[in-house]
Parts: sequence; C-alpha cells; structure tokens
Amino acid sequence: MIYENIDDFINNNNDHLISFTVSTNNNLNLIQNLLSSAEKNNIKIVLFALDNYIVDFIKDKYNIDIVLFMIDNIPNQNSEFFNYEFGTDEWKQIVYFRYFIAHRLLKDGRNIVYLDTDIYINRNYLVDIKEKLRQNNIVIQNNGRNCCTGFFAMKSCRKLINFFSKKNMLKLNCYDFGGKGGSSDQKFFNHYIGTKMQEFNCALLERNFYPNGNHYYDNHEMIDEYCFIIHFNCVEGEFKKIKRVIL
Repeated sequence: MIYENIDDFINNNNDHLISFTVSTNNNLNLIQNLLSSAEKNNIKIVLFALDNYIVDFIKDKYNIDIVLFMIDNIPNQNSEFFNYEFGTDEWKQIVYFRYFIAHRLLKDGRNIVYLDTDIYINRNYLVDIKEKLRQNNIVIQNNGRNCCTGFFAMKSCRKLINFFSKKNMLKLNCYDFGGKGGSSDQKFFNHYIGTKMQEFNCALLERNFYPNGNHYYDNHEMIDEYCFIIHFNCVEGEFKKIKRVIL
C-alpha cells in the first residue's frame, strides 16, 4: 500500500509496534537486502520513501507499506538520477528524518523500531524488543563506545515525544553536530541522550545479539546462528557494504 503522507498511514494502520526505514534512490541494493531479510523473517517494514523513483522501484517487488515523505522545495524528486549530495541542507534533513518520523509515530501512541538500510535481519527480533521496551524507553545498538543510531527502538512516552519534536531538536541545534564531516545524528544523540542514559531510561543492546559491523566481522562465526540483526556499517560505500553482506 502506498500512502501519500504519514497521517494517512497512521489512520490506516493498527500496529502498536512499527518497524521502519527511510531511504532515497541511492540505496536500492541495500534496501532490497533489508526488505528481503525482513520478508524472510516475517517482519513488516514500513518504507518512508524520499523520492518517487524508489517507490516505483520497490512497489512491485515487495508487499509492504510505503509512505511518501518528500523533502520540501526540491524540484527533481521524480528523477532516476536525483541525488542528495553529501553536506547539503537536503542531506542534513535526511539524517534527522528518522527522529521526526519516530516523533509522529510516538505521538500517536505507537512504539517504534528504526533500521538503517545497511541492516540485514537474521532472526525475528519482535518478541525480544517488545520485552525490552517493557523495562526501557529506548534500547539502542552499541558500537563498543557509545550508542549507534543505525538500530534503535523507542516506547511512546511524554519525555521522548517532547524531546524529539522538531521544535526542540532545532532548539538544540541538531543540524550543527558533525562539523566538517557532515551532519551527524549519532553525535547529537550521544551528546544529549548517551551521556544521560538513566534520565532517558535508555539501555544498550547486547552486541552479540545486535552487532554492528566491526563486532560482527570479528565474531561472525560465533554469533551467526543467534544474532537478530547484522548492521553492515564501518564500511564506506554501497558496493563495499554489499561485498561484506555476501561474505
């Protein structure tokens, strides 16, 4: 089902826990890998599509809900060749869309799971995540030093609804985090939440069950059978990520 906006989707969806990803046409191979792994493990993934090309590419391949979530004032979103250039204002918006979408869903009383497009679902995580959200408002992937914002789950509660409102995020200068390396939502998250884990009732997920790239690459023979997801990060570029997925 294709929805023109997030409100239409919410009005036609009754799921208490919603798993979602956000993507442009730049990640077609990775998004197919994510959606195929979700289908294999009986997990419903909602795709928030940032251009029309990815909608046309995905809609006949997977039986999923697709929600149009376009960037304002961009003339070319119908183009196959449209690209969101790194470091532009449009790119900065994309980085934070996961939180603005999460905010709208949390505000409606839904719990959420967010997944980056370079994630492979190895086993169905729903029972485990639901159980963890009984005790925590946020559970998030652990990169060995701090929070990794490529995979997280959140419970609908007033504190998170207030924090992730766009008004509050802008007040906290979210787009300024990352410096010359480009906007970094992970640095923003760790600055305001990672340093106040107890205040936000935030817990790190076990690395063996929710490994990021380096941890998986070093331990895959041991954890392959039981890890819930594999996050193929710590590798730059879609082609290199795909090679890692194949290996």
